[in-house]
Amino acid sequence: MDRQQQQLVRLGLVLAVLVGAVQGLFAPNARIISLPIEENVPIVEPRYVASGRISGGELVQGEDVPYAAGILIQGQTGVRWCGGSLITSTYVLSAANCFAVTPNPISVLLGASDMTNVTEIVPAETLIIHIGYEPQTSQNDIALLQLARAATFGPTVQPVRLPNWRQLQSTFVGQLASVSGWGALWHNAPEILPMNDLRRARLPVITNLACGLRFPGAISESQLCVDADMGSPCSGDQGGPMTVTDPDGNSTLIGVFSYVSILGCNSGWPAVFTRVTPHLQWIQSNSNAVILDDFEF
Repeated sequence: MDRQQQQLVRLGLVLAVLVGAVQGLFAPNARIISLPIEENVPIVEPRYVASGRISGGELVQGEDVPYAAGILIQGQTGVRWCGGSLITSTYVLSAANCFAVTPNPISVLLGASDMTNVTEIVPAETLIIHIGYEPQTSQNDIALLQLARAATFGPTVQPVRLPNWRQLQSTFVGQLASVSGWGALWHNAPEILPMNDLRRARLPVITNLACGLRFPGAISESQLCVDADMGSPCSGDQGGPMTVTDPDGNSTLIGVFSYVSILGCNSGWPAVFTRVTPHLQWIQSNSNAVILDDFEF
């Protein structure tokens, strides 16, 4: 083999390595499902409760949680209700456990702190589920909805801020987090979801070690928990936001509600969320969200 042939062989090997690296870099990390779009949105039948709560929370106004998104999922057996967070004008972040692989029409309600006065209803055109989602263990319980059109921003419709790259190692332990949703007020309550009014509870973030004492072997570093002694998200709140307030007064999304104990949302057991920070790269690569290097306070 002469020198020119040897150079060609080396070049081929280098190209093969580069191609392999590029293929690895762009390996699919999500299951992408195109959704049918229904012209007629299912009728929302909210339930009024005089002094309702998200199992220990308070009523809030649209301006208080303008990023809260209600998600109506139409299926053969009826309509399912979940929560979500508007992260850009065209993407909503939610939990994978809310969705079936079967393409079903999905509608997103924005500015809906009062279900009788919803600001905007937008159909979703694409469902994006984390390829590593494990229903049995709730690992990577995260999903994105791409809206069929951009949401119109206003006082009651605004995207929530995502963590920055410098917060990758932040545990948020000890911080008072806000959890919101339209879900049930207590375990096995015979209620029509969604509830009429958006509710919010402020709950402390606890260590994964403390959470793991209640859920032995089930809590990973890609999850985080809140103490639910004074309140808890409940049925119908899955996919809803957990935020903390940063020094500049803005809310930052740190969790997506995943599940509570089988004992129910009034048991006092911790509520488990998907931690957003380990999924920042996944969110950025599957949406038009841009993760900042740092916040400018």
